[in-house]
Amino acid sequence: RVGRATPLRPSVVDRAPGTMAAWSLLARVQRQRGEFAAAGQSLRTSLDKDPRDAGRWTRAAAAYAQVPRYEAATAIAEEGLLLFPGHAPLARIAGRLHLHAGRPRNARAHFRTALRQVEASTQPERAAALRAGLGLAHTHLGETAAADSAFRAARSRAAPPPPVVLRRHAYSLALRGTELERALRLAQRAVAQSPESSLFLDTLGWIQFQRGDLPAARRRLQSALDEGRPSARVLEHYGTLQDALGNDETARTYWKQALEQAPDRTSVRQHLEASSAP
Repeated sequence: RVGRATPLRPSVVDRAPGTMAAWSLLARVQRQRGEFAAAGQSLRTSLDKDPRDAGRWTRAAAAYAQVPRYEAATAIAEEGLLLFPGHAPLARIAGRLHLHAGRPRNARAHFRTALRQVEASTQPERAAALRAGLGLAHTHLGETAAADSAFRAARSRAAPPPPVVLRRHAYSLALRGTELERALRLAQRAVAQSPESSLFLDTLGWIQFQRGDLPAARRRLQSALDEGRPSARVLEHYGTLQDALGNDETARTYWKQALEQAPDRTSVRQHLEASSAP
């Protein structure tokens, strides 16, 4: 069906350019084709025509996140939350986007907002993922006790814990540089359940890097890089690996790409500044 939708724009959108439904339909087909930037723009157009649908705000932010264009995605999520304050799916994606962009304080606020709307008893996996996201935000902010509490709550919400909880917990431990053996086991379990996820592969590779296993780290981080569109985090980690291997220019290339995606990512700026110092 997707293959037959090639002339969709001239046959639907151009005949009804003011119709919100036509732009939404076009966005759905574009997402199916993997044309995420185009899907985001089509949804943005539909929202300009009729902004009274929180679900379309969420889908537009998600489409831009898959490009990835974090700044555009975050702006859409935040604008949607102005119209639909407290909307859990919008707050959830806003929290995730702020984490990727290096703004953990904003992420913490949005995860808390989403948690207030999600009933753990009826949506245990979703509540667990939100708790884990909150734990990761606390970790970035140096709030270790709060992070541990959030991860305990996340693991108690769903049994067995979903892969995203395992990955976020593993990455939290990796960020702290503590319990790396435990972090490795958590990351391995997560990758076993989501073997094609770039973020999951990146987490495992980063832990292997921290343990000093550079050959294994290189394989995993290369796999993370090859899985579609790498995030700023993946690009940063791959650059750091290349720096450790003595490939200075290659490292700077990947750090610059990471910074283009996430201009507020302080750690990337620090890498670039350190590599430029005499």
